[in-house]
Amino acid sequence: MTKVKSDLYKNAGVDIDLAVSLLGQVKSKLAAARRPEMLAPIGGFGGLFQLDLSKYREPVLVSSIDGVGT
Repeated sequence: MTKVKSDLYKNAGVDIDLAVSLLGQVKSKLAAARRPEMLAPIGGFGGLFQLDLSKYREPVLVSSIDGVGT
């Protein structure tokens, strides 16, 4: 991301540089907690998780995430 874009977001209350820094600090810990059902690593604005429906009678999977600026 360019410095200009980063500053525009920061002026609007979204500190992308801080978010990237924090993610860098926790990424290895999150990777250590990875499960085979996870379809993608951390990143983006949502999680992908493959649910084996044959294991559960009434499964409920809830995933939530806030995007930039919420």
